[in-house]
Amino acid sequence: MPRVRRWDHRGFRSPTPEDPRWWFSQSGVNTFRSCPEQARVLWSGEVADVTKVQALLGAGAHAYMEHREDADWQRKVADVITEEFTAQGGRMGPSDHPMAGDPYLVLKTAVAAGQVFAQHLPGEPLMAEQKLTADFPFGVHPKGIEGSPDFVRDWRTGHYQVIISDFKVSEGRKYRTGRGGEAWKLQRYATQPRFYTWLTARFLDIPLHAVGWEYLVCNPKTLELTVIPITIDVADLERIGREMDGIIDTAMHMPGHWPLRTDDWHCSAEWCPNYNNCVGSFRPKLTLTKETHNAP
Repeated sequence: MPRVRRWDHRGFRSPTPEDPRWWFSQSGVNTFRSCPEQARVLWSGEVADVTKVQALLGAGAHAYMEHREDADWQRKVADVITEEFTAQGGRMGPSDHPMAGDPYLVLKTAVAAGQVFAQHLPGEPLMAEQKLTADFPFGVHPKGIEGSPDFVRDWRTGHYQVIISDFKVSEGRKYRTGRGGEAWKLQRYATQPRFYTWLTARFLDIPLHAVGWEYLVCNPKTLELTVIPITIDVADLERIGREMDGIIDTAMHMPGHWPLRTDDWHCSAEWCPNYNNCVGSFRPKLTLTKETHNAP
């Protein structure tokens, strides 16, 4: 193996003498997809990420689901949000988000969303937030993946044996179901359901097609719940395996700066912690219109 820089980040880790695999989380793949250079500076520790309001809402809702039967569930939910917030230096973004300056409102909204999820999933899970790891035998380089599915429950209806429910706290406009909308993109491109379905199938020793996936999206303003099912097949995993090979090749053969992606809405001061230090801030940006936002 060529002599390359050692990477040790929760989204992307290099092989070791004991383990020849490159390790990925789904968020690592997504970060590189948004902008390879952003991935490089985050993974190398050159810059620290900003805690997104959406991440805090999700963490709080997850914590409510996990601890709602405990007498001190309120303290535990607050502790999870505080830990998530302080882990990134106490910065919350994007700055124009109405909750960015109000941690109490984040906590209150997260609990309300968690209660919506609990009403939809009243029973006990087969497993919840359990960290799973597995080989990912797709593509050229040896790889492993890891992740913690939110809520896995017995199903045994139709051809599914289990269903994975993933909690999202987000405004409904992000999950339009028409062609080009976010739900349409999730069905075709989302890494998370591919990773977690594979991990769950390997852990339970059942076929991939026996694991179902659904996004449960709670609108933080209206507390309306939208259910978005995703179907997975082996071709999806093969495609992501090739994409991961590209990430590994970049890490192995590009010791300096990595390619920039400036035509994506993530290339902004609100969404990239390195934006003000990056030449991408001087490049023309994609103008977000209804047509470009909905483009695949």
